[in-house]
Amino acid sequence: MDNTEFVNLVATAIDKLAAQGKPSRTYTKCLYKGPDNMCCIVGHMMPDDDTRQLADSMPDGTGIRSLVDQDFVWISDFSWEQLDLLTVLQEHHDTSEVDSFDITIRAMRKHLRNFNMEGSW
Repeated sequence: MDNTEFVNLVATAIDKLAAQGKPSRTYTKCLYKGPDNMCCIVGHMMPDDDTRQLADSMPDGTGIRSLVDQDFVWISDFSWEQLDLLTVLQEHHDTSEVDSFDITIRAMRKHLRNFNMEGSW
């Protein structure tokens, strides 16, 4: 995927994440799509609910890098540099708290701007 398309995809996912107002997780696990229909940053970029459900069925702590080895075809569209950025954004999501989620969103937007200016991570 070229970087312009990638930046637009990520920006849209960040907007969706900001609109939901909190991270997608249970008390013990972050989810690509939770029972409340909220998604994490990467979940918002997945092509469909079947993909999200399959990713959530992987062992705890499975980040996007781990999904590369699990035959998730849509991941092959991303370059390694793009996957690096998604890993950072996923870590921001997974460690965020509800009461400081706006700070998380701002940090994600900053990382995306830096990626966009550099053309890579």
